[in-house]
Order: sequence, then structure tokens, then C-alpha cells
Amino acid sequence: MKLKLYILLIATLGLFLMGCSEEDGDHTLPLEERSVEIQLSLGRAMPMRAAIESDVNSNFVIDGADGNYLGVFCLAYDKRTPEVSSIDWTSSAMNAPMSNVAATVKKEYSGKMTTDSEGNRIAEVVSNILWTDSYYYPLGGWYKYRFYGYYPRVEENSVNMTEKTLSADMTLTGYDDVVYGSTRNGESGEAFCAAYFYEHSGETPSLVLNHALARLRFRAYAGETYTGSTSASQIRVTGITVYQVPTDYRLTIADIENPSNEGKMTRIGTGMTDVNLCDDLSDSGLGANYYLRTDHTQSNPLVIGNEVMVPTDETAYYIKVKLQNGKGEDSSPQGYWKIAPVGGFLPGLTYWVEMKISNNPGEATGEVTIN
Repeated sequence: MKLKLYILLIATLGLFLMGCSEEDGDHTLPLEERSVEIQLSLGRAMPMRAAIESDVNSNFVIDGADGNYLGVFCLAYDKRTPEVSSIDWTSSAMNAPMSNVAATVKKEYSGKMTTDSEGNRIAEVVSNILWTDSYYYPLGGWYKYRFYGYYPRVEENSVNMTEKTLSADMTLTGYDDVVYGSTRNGESGEAFCAAYFYEHSGETPSLVLNHALARLRFRAYAGETYTGSTSASQIRVTGITVYQVPTDYRLTIADIENPSNEGKMTRIGTGMTDVNLCDDLSDSGLGANYYLRTDHTQSNPLVIGNEVMVPTDETAYYIKVKLQNGKGEDSSPQGYWKIAPVGGFLPGLTYWVEMKISNNPGEATGEVTIN
């Protein structure tokens, strides 16, 4: 199932008033209406399941503590009158003032009550955008605007903007997710120019973010010959490495003429890295808690660590698994396991690598399932 991510963005953006004639088709706003609160809804039907983790209500936090932010653009996408100049995103009138804005996300109480899956009444929590500065919505009156978002945000020198396209150059780590999206699906009438928000102040457009990468996850279960005793036959998973993951990519965030290109990851360099799986308790290794027991069956597997995020233009990835017996001796299977799902990798999907381990872990086998 392809995943989509939504959050709730709240910003107070002022209207920079510009005089326009009726012939221009513009709506001149009264001076007392110099500011308006604009909400961009990102509510979603299912939880985000990737490197940006969320709660059961699909809310998540981006606090910038790790140096990563949500980047937001506001770009013209259509004319309101035929007489004005063609859209050129390299012109400041088409993208100012919200160009690569660094935003954080915080969970807050919405002031409402909702009902959970068990019928209990609970306080509704939403994820609110926190802008890094005060921004003014481009009134302009001659163009309609669309919001674009992506994560993780890159610095200005890694953003590429042409007359019709917008992209970001980034180095992948294997641990960070990459998401992108826009308000494209929610556009109607004159959305989203300043006049639209003035006349539809109660509406909440939706910024829909999609995954650009696939996710690998790992789990193990005991084979038929596994006893799970506390003797030397007890098996511990001590390491999983995904080898030669490409790192240098260009993410297309916006393409006004070919929207199918949006979200495309294009390799721009030759960088490669080996990704070592981390667990929920440590940033530097698997820890000591991944011991296989007899009750770790295929229907109740031992889930190992967090995820590894990978580009989808590779046809296969290779992993090596490290196992240890109860005496602390290395019992790893020989060679590498190839991960190559039929049809290739698709963005937004989780690929589970299942490892079947017996009393002779050197004979462990693996297969890929798709969630």
C-alpha cells in the first residue's frame, strides 16, 4: 500500500496590498484586512510508517534538533488573467516570500474532542507548523499559488530553480526518509491566491506529502530445528548491514509542465555507503536484546531494529547478517543475501526481510515480504 503523509500547518501570513484594476480581474482588499490566518491541512487516513514516525493519530514532530526541517515553498502555478506575464519561477514575484522556508512541527491540543478506535472520547492532538519567521502571502492578484513541501530541507545552494522546475540536491544516509508533496489536489477556483483566502477564510487546503524512498525492515523467526535453549544453541542477532546504498540524489519537488516528475529521485553522483541497522535503544548498534526464542514463529517474529531507507532505482540490495551463539561465538551465515522484489522497489512501500534461523544459524535463510 502506498503511503501518504499529512500534517496540520498553521501560519499567520499578512497580505501585502497592491492596487489593481477590475480589468485585471483582481480583488482589492480593504486596508483593515491586512492579515489572515491560513491553514494547510495534512490530516491522513493512516499512520506514517517510515523514518518520520507518528502517533496513532498520524501526528509527528520535526523539531530541528537533528538539523532537519520541513522545507516549504509558495509558487505561482496559474494566471488569473491572460494579459500578465508567463510564469517564471526564477522571478521573485512568482515565489516570494515563501521560498525554502525552514519549518518545524509540534504536537498541540486542537481544543476539540474526538473518538478513538475503541469509542473513547479523547482530546484531539494535531501537528502544527511553526514558521521560523513572519511571512506575507503574495497578494499579487494576477496569479494563483500552490504550496510545495519536502523533507529533509536542504540549504539554498542545494536548491535548483528554473522557470518551470524546482529540485533539491541531497545526500542520503539510509536513516532519513525523504518526502515531498503539494496542495495540487485541493485546488479549486482561484486557489490559492490571497483573494481566495480572504473570501474562503474558513477553508483548509491540504498539503499531501508522499514518500520518495522505499523502506527495508528486518525480522527473524525460529525454524523447525530450533530449540531456543539457553545453552550454546541460543542465537542472538548482532548486526545487519545493507551494502552499497547510493547516496547522491536530486529530488524533483515541483514541475509545472510535467507533474508526473514530482517526487522523482535522480542520481547525480557516484557516492555509496554501507548502512548499519540501529535499534530502538541505541544510535550506534543493535544492543543485546535481539535473542531468538522458540515462541518467535513466522506469525510472531522477532522484529529487529528500526528501518533502512533506500532509493528505488536499484534493482537489488545486498545484506549481511551477523549471528552469535550462546557462547558468544560468531555463527553468521556465509556470503550476502540479495533483496530483489519482483517488479523492483516502489516508493512508499515497506519491504520486510524475513530470516529463518535454525540451531545451525550458518544455514539461516532469508526472503522478502511486502507490506
